[in-house]
Amino acid sequence: MPKKLSAIAKKMAASVLQGKDPSPEAVAVALRMVHLAWNFADADYDDEPGYRFGLRETEQAIAAVKHAFIDGDAQSLVEMLMKHKRKHYPKDKRAIFSCEYQNGNVRVTWA
Repeated sequence: MPKKLSAIAKKMAASVLQGKDPSPEAVAVALRMVHLAWNFADADYDDEPGYRFGLRETEQAIAAVKHAFIDGDAQSLVEMLMKHKRKHYPKDKRAIFSCEYQNGNVRVTWA
């Protein structure tokens, strides 16, 4: 049985955050990166409109909370998360529809 996707997303998000108590805003941005990385890790994503749009939104969102991340560049963080997904979950083909942080909990919807 595959691992719970919310637990995987939480662990992946924590890997790009620095410090032990990030703000809810920083966690939400990290989860946005996980969402993007998970769905495009196994695709030729460079020219995908969904990837480009998601990356642009993430770059805007990270601006206010850059200090909470191990790197201030959204694209390099997303690429790092893609590598993690490919290495640790290469056979997991679930697609993430939403990845949210609400009231201290990570909620992932997928198919």
